[in-house]
Amino acid sequence: MPNPRVDSYLEQLNQLLNFQGLSWWLIDVREDPDSFYCNHTMAQAFSLDSNLEKHSVSETCPIAGDFIKNVELKSGRQAKLIFTEYRQLLNQEISEYNNQFPYYNHTLKENSYFKSRARVLDYEEDGSVSLIFGIIEDISEMEAQRLKIEQQKSKFKHLSEKDAVTTLFNRRYFMAFYKESYFQAQREQYPIAILMIDADNFKDYNDYYGHLKGDECLMLIAKCIRSIFNRKTDVVARFGGDEFIVYIVGIDIIKLEETALKLKSKLLNEKKVQPKHEGLPQISLSIGAYFAVPRKDEDDIETYIKIADENLYKAKSKGKNCLEISQG
Repeated sequence: MPNPRVDSYLEQLNQLLNFQGLSWWLIDVREDPDSFYCNHTMAQAFSLDSNLEKHSVSETCPIAGDFIKNVELKSGRQAKLIFTEYRQLLNQEISEYNNQFPYYNHTLKENSYFKSRARVLDYEEDGSVSLIFGIIEDISEMEAQRLKIEQQKSKFKHLSEKDAVTTLFNRRYFMAFYKESYFQAQREQYPIAILMIDADNFKDYNDYYGHLKGDECLMLIAKCIRSIFNRKTDVVARFGGDEFIVYIVGIDIIKLEETALKLKSKLLNEKKVQPKHEGLPQISLSIGAYFAVPRKDEDDIETYIKIADENLYKAKSKGKNCLEISQG
């Protein structure tokens, strides 16, 4: 049955919103709240029957009916938000909504991303909602570009945190992590440990075999350290040159000593690390460690690293392949 009021708005929408890639829809809340009109672009975008004059809200509307399940396939949170805002618009709890949502098109078997806006177009004399309309813009290309940029940022961030040779964390990342972790341990009053590890005789190895072989040796040392300190809470980094640093929580000083000794023994027995030339000394590890609960009045976070480094110096002064641990 012809509806001059709706026909007039449809004609205006066709004239005013005839942009490529822009979908629009209209619902006559007063006369036919379970149907929506839309343009050909929207019919194509959501695989609707373009021969129909209007479509079912409950069965084929992507922002209100069963088709919202195609949003839910990609994001249940967004599906819930879209439906909630649609109901709020009908109930005049909000004057308009503006959201974005992913959508899986079963007909095309592909994912798309859309930006959706809607508002009340006309009211009844008593102030109730008479007509609502909305526009839906395909932003798939923009979203793909955004995701690409985010992936690149994530990749660059990852690279900025890693040492290029050993793939361990680098010094800059370690210090940022350590600052946050130190103050957390201080607040919650649990012990932490810092190990400073130096590769004995690495300079002889590097001078004899060259930098490429030297880098391979550092990679193997790093792998060995990481294989011992392999818990999720253990953070291992290359501190510079042939020096490494380890942050540890959830361990007592006896276990710390056992683990450090295990690391020294494992590296000495790692044939791939050791030089094949008989005239070269073996690669071993000197380790300095410090174990304590951060005092609440302590604000110099580098104190633990300094003490561990002093202990490393003491270990090396005893000879190579030594361990020095102190407890605060």
